Amino acid sequence: MAPIDTDDVPTLREMARTLRDFRDEFRNQMSMMVRKDVHAVEHQGIADKCKILEDRLMKVESGRESDDKTRATTRNQYYLSLFGTALSLVVALVVAAVK
Repeated sequence: MAPIDTDDVPTLREMARTLRDFRDEFRNQMSMMVRKDVHAVEHQGIADKCKILEDRLMKVESGRESDDKTRATTRNQYYLSLFGTALSLVVALVVAAVK
């Protein structure tokens, strides 16, 4: 039988420590795992929340569009009233000048 070189062979204590470290790491990794049914429920909950937020965003955007249209209408009415006032002033000056 060939002699065993004891420099490269781990001792029982080193093997036990390595195995214990592996078990601890494995348990740690497994504790972070989530069951498939739990994940599916959480995923569906997040999808429902996203749908609610999208609906709220659509309402806000439609309200904003409505406000923009109202603002544009008011601005146009203001400009039209200024134009009408200026036109009536010009007509009054022309009539005064002709008489």
